[in-house]
Amino acid sequence: MTNYDKSVLEDLVNFNKPIEDLKKQVNKLSWDLDEDIELTTSILNKILDRYLKGEIASEHLEEWANLNESRECIKTSDIVKEAIYKLANPIIEGELNTDNIIKIKSNLIS
Repeated sequence: MTNYDKSVLEDLVNFNKPIEDLKKQVNKLSWDLDEDIELTTSILNKILDRYLKGEIASEHLEEWANLNESRECIKTSDIVKEAIYKLANPIIEGELNTDNIIKIKSNLIS
């Protein structure tokens, strides 16, 4: 993995850039990157807090979750993987709104 690849994945995991920029950069990456980046419970909680503060729109949160879910080099715990799935699939799992995000956050703690 190049420094560029790692930097793009770190920006993605931490939602450090606007979603359109992240999508463009991630789409340039190879699918068979050999180093893992971790999306932790702590990182996910910070991103969900940003959503609750109105800093991230629900459609951008969904797109972000889809980008993370599709990359095998992004490693997570089972509980984070479940939360990302819920965020990436609001039609199946319920719309992304304050109540559902609070439920997802509470599941990360328990």
